[in-house]
Amino acid sequence: MSEHTYIPVNEVPRGDDIHGDDILSWDFELPSSVDAERVVVDYDNLAKIQRAASFRSSHVYSYQGETTQYTPSISGASSDGTATAGSTAHITIAETQQSELLDDHPHDRKIMQNYGQTRTLHALNKAEIASDISDIRRRKDISREEAWAKVLNASLGESLRDTSKQHLMDRGHTILKAAYVGVYGYNGANIAMNDFEPIAVTSTAVGMAIVGAAVVGFESMKNVSEHGESLLSERRLSMLAYIGDFQPEKYIATNALTRALPVIRCRD
Repeated sequence: MSEHTYIPVNEVPRGDDIHGDDILSWDFELPSSVDAERVVVDYDNLAKIQRAASFRSSHVYSYQGETTQYTPSISGASSDGTATAGSTAHITIAETQQSELLDDHPHDRKIMQNYGQTRTLHALNKAEIASDISDIRRRKDISREEAWAKVLNASLGESLRDTSKQHLMDRGHTILKAAYVGVYGYNGANIAMNDFEPIAVTSTAVGMAIVGAAVVGFESMKNVSEHGESLLSERRLSMLAYIGDFQPEKYIATNALTRALPVIRCRD
């Protein structure tokens, strides 16, 4: 492993021990048959994901949920009345995780469209994860620790993507999102029709920057009036000047990072 900060999951602060600067708390106990010292959290990768997603910290805990069920179809009956299974089956896939946000400004949904970070809660379905691990170990010759690290990383990655979507994409209004898409589509078409001439690109960029600055200025004055401060230091800045109530480029970056950077690893 490269020079990263790795901490075994059994040494990560518990939920009731977390302090202000901790980026992770962990209340997911591994089975006694698993060497928890070998299943580690890559704190550097987690920090990169949290910065991209504007997460303040994450809390991971377990719950006992349903497991995936396979129900074979009945194709008929034998001469003694015994049912015979068909070639198809009905599969009820169980979820491996549930997620939730704890916002900096929990009582002001509109402020959280643009400002502040959030704490993420990741409930991982221990029963389904254990079932997935059994399936993996039947197919592959890997250790318990490798299997738990693999499945935990996949489940936590899915939950991080879900919470980033809730935080960065789902707070705004559909009509406004459509308007933003229309504005960017118009500007893009205008640049293309002018054969990407520098003057067209520059004038469009300057116009968008002016509008973006005006939007931020108006919001700051409104925040001072309603909240007593501009909250400017908390604003989640977007590369896209018009966009105020969702940040698609941050969501895309977070999605990519959770797939490229493992958070849970198995140490040799």
